[in-house]
Amino acid sequence: MQKILANRKDKKIILYHEKIKKIVITITFHYAEKKLKNLSKITNDFLLFSKKVNVFIVTNTNKKKDHRNIYKSLNRKLNIKIIVPSFLGHPYLLTWFHLDIFRKEFFSDKNISHFMYLEDDIKISKQNIFHWQENRTILRKFGLIPSFLRYEIKNNNRKEKYVVDVTKRLSLRNLPKVKISDEYCYVNLPQPYQGMYLLDRDLMKEHLNGPSSSPDFHKCNWPIRESAAQGLTFANVPKKFWSRNVVLYNIKNKCVAEHSLIHHLSNNYIKSNTPFAKIKLSDLIKKSFF
Repeated sequence: MQKILANRKDKKIILYHEKIKKIVITITFHYAEKKLKNLSKITNDFLLFSKKVNVFIVTNTNKKKDHRNIYKSLNRKLNIKIIVPSFLGHPYLLTWFHLDIFRKEFFSDKNISHFMYLEDDIKISKQNIFHWQENRTILRKFGLIPSFLRYEIKNNNRKEKYVVDVTKRLSLRNLPKVKISDEYCYVNLPQPYQGMYLLDRDLMKEHLNGPSSSPDFHKCNWPIRESAAQGLTFANVPKKFWSRNVVLYNIKNKCVAEHSLIHHLSNNYIKSNTPFAKIKLSDLIKKSFF
């Protein structure tokens, strides 16, 4: 597997502490009253990302009562619009409608620097955002994109995290990677689903002008609803990598770096009879050497 050395004068990852200039966030929300609690939680920190945040809630309900409930659950300081698409053709295409919003916002407002698509139960922190900015700068020349790994917890035990989307233990030796120091490297996971994506303006331009912005782009075996979250994951993938997505790995601690992790608030896979969320984060990548 490919190993690339990235030249850095410093030996540690230093997070950005600058807010994004302006961000547009779209959330697909198939309405259910019990889901409003998580919707509230994931939007609470949005104003920590940027002083200028435009939030679009794409939902399936036209009921005024439902819309009032959505607005009540969100931070009142946010600039929020609820969108109910018409003429989708199929209900499963609801998740894909966010690209119509991104396309319109991209061409109408050049001050927008970042775009984030988000499922309705994924918590993104300001540390995740700063981490993304730092790593985007480093990874740009490799054609790779900083990404995240979803986790769940059992019985509110936050010390014990379970990886949602990777269903087999991995060997560091066999993973495509970019090494930046003796302590850190970026690893390319064979199952890169993250339920969201974050792109800066350059990456969004690539996305909108390429085949990845179409539901007909079949580079993965994800179902149609989930494939809306792929962004540029499988577009223009560098040679010997499985996807564009990489997460930061702490070689010393033998674990994915904290700021590459995002919480799947529903914690529903860990309780299900599926292969998802069954591997502890600490056990995901086997102890092995370069």
